[in-house]
Amino acid sequence: MKVFENKVYIGGTDVIYILNDDLSVNQTGSTCNKTVPKCRNVNKVLLLNTFKREVYVCGTGMEGFCDSRPMDAVGTVVQSLKLKISTDFKRPAEGLITSNGYIMMAVTYGQGITIHIEDNVMTYKYCISTRTTSSGLVAGKQSRLLLYVENLNDYVIYYRSSFQAEGYSYFLTNQKEFVGSSNYVTKLVRICQNDNYYSSYTDIFVNCEHNGKKYNLLQDAILIDPPSGQNSSESIFVGAFTQGNDPESPAGDTVLCLTKLEMFNNKIMEAIRKHALTCDDQSDENRYLPDYKKNRCISEQDFNNAYEHFVCNRNLPAYGYVIGNVTVSLTQGYNVGANHGVITALHGTLIGSNNLVLMTGTSEGQVLQLNLQPDSNRLELYNTFDADAGVRIQGIHQYTDDKLFVMSNRKVMMFASSNCSEFKTCSETMSAKNPLCGWCVRNNRSTRKNDCSNATNHWLSSLEECVSIFIQPTGISVSQNKSNTNITITSTNLPSTVNGDIYQCRFDVAIEKETYSALASRLNQSSFTCSTPTIKGHTKAKIELVLIPPSGQHVVLSWTSFLFYVCANFKSCWECVNTTGVKCEWCSESASCQPPSSPCMSQPPASKVNVCPSVMDSRGIHFIPNGVLTNVFFLAKNLPVSSNVKYSCIIPKALVHVHANKYGNNVYCGLNISSYSNMVKEDYSIIIRYTNTILNNTADLEDAFGNAVTLYRCRALATDCSHCNALNSTRYKCEWCTDRCDHVNTSCIQPTYCPSPVVNKVIPRNGPTVGGTKVTIYGEEFGSQISDVGVRFGHAICKLSSNLTDYNITESEDFELLAPSVLVCTTGKVSTDTTANVTVTVNGKRSATAVVFDYKTPIITDIHPKYGPKAGGTLLTLSGNNLGVGNREVVVLLGAYLCTEATVYPRLPLDLVMPVDFTINCVVSATHISDVNITRIHLVMNENIVVSLSSILYQYIKNPTITDISPKNGFLSGGTSITVQGSDLNNAHTARVECSYAGETLISVCTIQSSSVTICKVPKAPETLANELAKYQSGGRRKRLDCLECREAEIILYLDGVTETFTITYFRDPSIDKLPGKDNVVSLQSENLRLTIKGKRLNLVATAFDINITIGIATCSVIELTMTSVVCIAPSTRPEPGIPGAQYPEVNVTIGNIHTTVGFLHYLEEVLNNTATIIAAVVSPVILIVIIAIGTVLLWRKYRRMAKRVKYLEKETVQKEATGTPAESRHVSTDTPESRLNEETTEPYADINDDEIEDTYNEICDVDIEYEGYLVPHPYLQLQDFDTEGGVDQSTKQINHPLAESQIENTQPRGDYLHPVAEWQQEFAAADDTNAM
Repeated sequence: MKVFENKVYIGGTDVIYILNDDLSVNQTGSTCNKTVPKCRNVNKVLLLNTFKREVYVCGTGMEGFCDSRPMDAVGTVVQSLKLKISTDFKRPAEGLITSNGYIMMAVTYGQGITIHIEDNVMTYKYCISTRTTSSGLVAGKQSRLLLYVENLNDYVIYYRSSFQAEGYSYFLTNQKEFVGSSNYVTKLVRICQNDNYYSSYTDIFVNCEHNGKKYNLLQDAILIDPPSGQNSSESIFVGAFTQGNDPESPAGDTVLCLTKLEMFNNKIMEAIRKHALTCDDQSDENRYLPDYKKNRCISEQDFNNAYEHFVCNRNLPAYGYVIGNVTVSLTQGYNVGANHGVITALHGTLIGSNNLVLMTGTSEGQVLQLNLQPDSNRLELYNTFDADAGVRIQGIHQYTDDKLFVMSNRKVMMFASSNCSEFKTCSETMSAKNPLCGWCVRNNRSTRKNDCSNATNHWLSSLEECVSIFIQPTGISVSQNKSNTNITITSTNLPSTVNGDIYQCRFDVAIEKETYSALASRLNQSSFTCSTPTIKGHTKAKIELVLIPPSGQHVVLSWTSFLFYVCANFKSCWECVNTTGVKCEWCSESASCQPPSSPCMSQPPASKVNVCPSVMDSRGIHFIPNGVLTNVFFLAKNLPVSSNVKYSCIIPKALVHVHANKYGNNVYCGLNISSYSNMVKEDYSIIIRYTNTILNNTADLEDAFGNAVTLYRCRALATDCSHCNALNSTRYKCEWCTDRCDHVNTSCIQPTYCPSPVVNKVIPRNGPTVGGTKVTIYGEEFGSQISDVGVRFGHAICKLSSNLTDYNITESEDFELLAPSVLVCTTGKVSTDTTANVTVTVNGKRSATAVVFDYKTPIITDIHPKYGPKAGGTLLTLSGNNLGVGNREVVVLLGAYLCTEATVYPRLPLDLVMPVDFTINCVVSATHISDVNITRIHLVMNENIVVSLSSILYQYIKNPTITDISPKNGFLSGGTSITVQGSDLNNAHTARVECSYAGETLISVCTIQSSSVTICKVPKAPETLANELAKYQSGGRRKRLDCLECREAEIILYLDGVTETFTITYFRDPSIDKLPGKDNVVSLQSENLRLTIKGKRLNLVATAFDINITIGIATCSVIELTMTSVVCIAPSTRPEPGIPGAQYPEVNVTIGNIHTTVGFLHYLEEVLNNTATIIAAVVSPVILIVIIAIGTVLLWRKYRRMAKRVKYLEKETVQKEATGTPAESRHVSTDTPESRLNEETTEPYADINDDEIEDTYNEICDVDIEYEGYLVPHPYLQLQDFDTEGGVDQSTKQINHPLAESQIENTQPRGDYLHPVAEWQQEFAAADDTNAM
């Protein structure tokens, strides 16, 4: 999409459109030829040469050739340019018109590009070139660039964006880091526009870093001109970057980064200098351009002297082609989450009062609008809206302050800007950051700038600040305010004064619920003075600065808080001395706040926070056993010294309030807190209060730390003696008493020693005789530290683990010793199968429980299968005895080849003992050696070989060969058949297909039927894919099939280790109608057993073999399948219902994975037999009459439909002749899902044969029939009918497609920033098939 001279230029599929700025059609032109009017020419480059007033067009059709057209007649091709781009839509091209009027084009290699061999290196003409419109390459110049790589498919340069500045052309690319690398990066290329040989070609690496992540793939970039008055070097670069390594499938978050162009130019200078001064060459194997320097280098002085000639207009190939030696990492950015889609379009401009803004479009149809602040390299989002939900945005352009053009894959839209009335306050306006809006101060409303006075600060931009005021003082004592007191108000952003303006101070007093006003006397341009009202009590107030213009309106410019205070109302020292605007002092001994200089007994009053009576930090120090009286001490400062002051400790949560004593700077109290919950430990906040007993004044010690005491239970902290002894003795006073951990000096008469260890179970319960099994022992009393413990299995030592994390040790400040909760050890080797007692010893005490461990010898008796393809991937099963012993972590070796993913089956818990024959499954590795026979199998458990077998043979044989896979489509629900053909397919033993999409993988199993055929079922579509397809069905319109009604996904076919990747196209599921009739019951007679079931898209993917219909428990044989119906032959006799108790047999339809019951079948043979004679006698005369009547009606309807068909064909013939298209080519049908879907729409009267029309033409002409009109027979939408010259049919100015209701759609404004006021309802082409420049 381009905008020039009040026109919008759109590059669509097969058509170029020029729209007026109200989106009405100005002119159109076809980009196909007359013989093929629909050539699928998706526009990729659209350039406007304003010097010659020409339009240059390049697309995927017409073999990729570009052409030029006059701006005032885009339907006329002036000439075909000697320039070609790839016909692959995913391979972009970028172009620009240079400042001297040349075409500079960068072309990504791909389908349709001719390979060229030069100097024995593969290249193509040309990846970058400078051309005129008449003679191809610029006359007298060699202005073209050839890639020098051995394989162009292995080094594709994706040209993403281009711009120009100060005589340079810039291109941004996605390409591999170097030839031979697999990692894609972004590069910025700069070339001087009048450089004869591109010697100035320089590239540098560019990426964008955000929150520690590096975003490497650029999606789009623009250069924004600086605000007026600034140098062009201040131009701002903005790029949209994603993460990944696939330039054709970007996904995830997008990060916007910006910098000044000057920074890039400095980095390019650095790269050139580094290249010229470095004598070492880059490896030719890693360069995509030749290196002409060949170890030559120059001095820095020579470089500095020659630099201006080095860049342009000099043939200096020795120092040309500077590539890949400098990296620029942009760091300031804005992250756009993946939920918005990948950014696909950018546009930057100045709007409002010289404000830089950035407009972005996404792959999900959203528009994001951001303020751009070049001084700080910041982007700030101010609005987001759905332009065309779910549809990729291809272009975006802020035309004026009031018009934003947005082009999606299917339509062009115009959005009007807000009038700012949705913002009701200044703070709302400033928060919105809408650059077009601001606060009109004197009018007290949000407006555009041109809707407000231009005087200084009368209009404040949303990017500024509201009027604000500061007062001095910020509070006044009520006792000092008996006579009015003056305050000073200082303001910022105050609007300039108009004659007759009056200012007031307005006091809104909370306690009196009244408002007082006073005249504000102006001191200077920004300051006023006001007198305060007389207030009787302690209260907060709001002071407003009010402007009263000559109109009499009261405008509140700003407000702030004010305090009328009484010192005695402050009940804590901090409030007294730290409240803003207050001048009071705290008398500690009287525990009261008082005015300055008031008497305060024997201690001087506190006037600052740091001299307030306060408790110091004692968090994590005080631990109190549950229900036990405990003395706790708190360190304090600035305590009152008077004997009239008493102290107390308060625990609000426990309802505890006890007397406290003061010793020096310490306050201590005895606390007894009881909790009946099952808590282990719990914190209780504490307050220390002091009271003047004479004045009865009370205050709390200030506590900035939130001090608390911790209540604990010994028996909850430790459940056995070992853990009780390991507790932190500085915190907890606990000891083991008989059978529990309890607080010392409680009911325990005498502490007891820990009992002997107890073993409850071991896991696993068995292991191989070679040892090495890691065993976990569960039980109690395993000691207070690991060094206390020893373990034996029978006579063999079980070596304890050196990894402390194995023991479930509670590592916290609660324990001072590392007491194990379990024991972990590794078994030793024994000579024979045996059962051993498990014994644990702790400090000489042995466990007495009878827990055993079984040593067993594993044996392999057989493997299956005994052969598989060389590619590996064969699932091998080992069977035998004792294969499930130990931890069941096994390794299998087939000779020297690892059999991967070895797993013991069934997968049962290790502590479950039951008679099971275990097997081991593993996946055979690949080999590159022919005719390999494996003669030895090793089974490894715990890094020990437990079986080494040579009596069983495994053989590697020939890999399966895949020659064909079809069909490559399916329904979203999956289940339809895919046939795989090839040779040696049954050399594999298992087959499956996996569908991967957006990180989700679904699998379907295949059946290997023979050496040449394997049948697979289409996997169910991943949820993300199904949801994406559903987005394009919600609009209610008929969309182009090839991209809006289907989605592609990658499928991998596995035949053991042989893989084949292909793309499958998913379509919407077919819909199957219920049978007609009451309760969906259909009657069936024995002489007509055909059952027809209606639906939609039935054969779009499925064949008759994919459909199964049953009637009760019997099969209904399918004999016919179309898009809208399936016909089957029902059983001749009534089958039994499949639903118990059903009156009639049900009709079930299965298509792939879709299963549904459509109704029931009622067999009528019994009733008909009893009544046949009566019916024949009564009905025969009636039937004869009815047949005659029906025949007459059918004949009339046939003539009527044929008459319509004749008119349709006549109309079509006229159109084809007008466009030069042979009538014979009016309908081409191929047997694809697309052609099947189009069967319903391509021909409106396709059910009438042309031969029938010829046979009855004269008869129809003799009948007086009124035709009902002409239907456009195209499934796609078009703007205009074209005349023979490719111009516009001037007889019509309306959009000519059946779904467009009007040319411009008006809508009511919304509450957000942009409102759609017009929408061009032209759908150029399907999603991803329309590019606009």
